[in-house]
Amino acid sequence: MRPGQALALSQTAPVMTRSVWQCGSGYQELTEHVQLLKFDFSQPLASSQGSTTVRVSQEGVMHALVSWMEYQLFPDADQWMSSAPHLSGKPSYSLQAVQLLQAPVQMQQPSTIHKGKHQPVSKMLCRAEFDLSSGNISFALRQG
Repeated sequence: MRPGQALALSQTAPVMTRSVWQCGSGYQELTEHVQLLKFDFSQPLASSQGSTTVRVSQEGVMHALVSWMEYQLFPDADQWMSSAPHLSGKPSYSLQAVQLLQAPVQMQQPSTIHKGKHQPVSKMLCRAEFDLSSGNISFALRQG
């Protein structure tokens, strides 16, 4: 893949709302966690968008983008509730949004990439957009 090339999220498969452990064994995080959108529920809700560069932290094959919510319980306290998947892969009560890629993508840390015809991905630009009129959140990925 070339830098700037889009990583195609599946347009035919819906975003699955389920626990990652229900999608099969071998769940492995390949990037650090990043915040894409922030909602302040003490204010009127509005359409919003966010983007950030995500760096690969572990080599592997990416099949999907997984997202979840983290809630700050009190404005002045550092107490959070999260629907993130368990790293152990064990079943949990919390749900995540799983958006499949159209085709798997090889992810590799920048220090281990060798020059060749098919370059693995070492970082991505991830963009999320919340549309208030539909209530939908959409994602876009592009190789960084």
